[in-house]
Amino acid sequence: MTDIWVVAFVKATVVTAMAACADLTLRHASAGVRHLVWLTASAALFLLPFGALVPDLTLSAPIVMQAAGSISSLSAPPGLRSPLPFFVWIAGCALLLARVVASGVSIARLVHRAQPAGHPVRVTYGVRVPFACGFGRELVLVPPAFEAWPENRRRAVLLHETAHLERRDNWSLLLAEIVRAFYWPNPLVWYAAARLRREQEHAADDSVLRAGIDAAEYAAHLIDIARGQRAPLLLAGAAMRSELAS
Repeated sequence: MTDIWVVAFVKATVVTAMAACADLTLRHASAGVRHLVWLTASAALFLLPFGALVPDLTLSAPIVMQAAGSISSLSAPPGLRSPLPFFVWIAGCALLLARVVASGVSIARLVHRAQPAGHPVRVTYGVRVPFACGFGRELVLVPPAFEAWPENRRRAVLLHETAHLERRDNWSLLLAEIVRAFYWPNPLVWYAAARLRREQEHAADDSVLRAGIDAAEYAAHLIDIARGQRAPLLLAGAAMRSELAS
């Protein structure tokens, strides 16, 4: 069992480290390209338990496996080994997956209570800033104050949110959260999830700027609507502050 845990941790570390190197190499590329790097890494981590993507490290990294064997040899005899680490891992997975389920239930409630305001926009008192909701029904959830915003701000926000819908970013977030729940002891996996969310927001920002919105004006809009806000777990939107608003 120890070997399995060590190998899983090492493989996840290798995948995320490779993604980080690729991200650094592509630092001058578009945010969409960098987002694809982290999305690919998340998909790879999701497939790792099925042995479908990364080759067996016993062939590609014998030194690592020798180290893993050394760790195993230091463990207690089979009859005395504690199941505590396994139960701690299960508890962590269950807790994080429960957060994902709770977020999904909250989103469903928001959608159910929202009032149509022209496709794909729906107004709801359940949010304070706009968010894209792309699970089954592609919607942009906005607060009641949205209708009182200046026209240029509404246009910029809708461009940002519809970019998320077109890219299926909510599904990317769901994948990243499932992966993070499974590999929660590995800090690099948390870093990968954060980078994926960040780059998808930057990619949506790029879509807004390509549509002709002035960068300084757009940054001011982001500051006004996103100050002090935090995006829900599975919702993508302008509440995530980007470097444009820094």
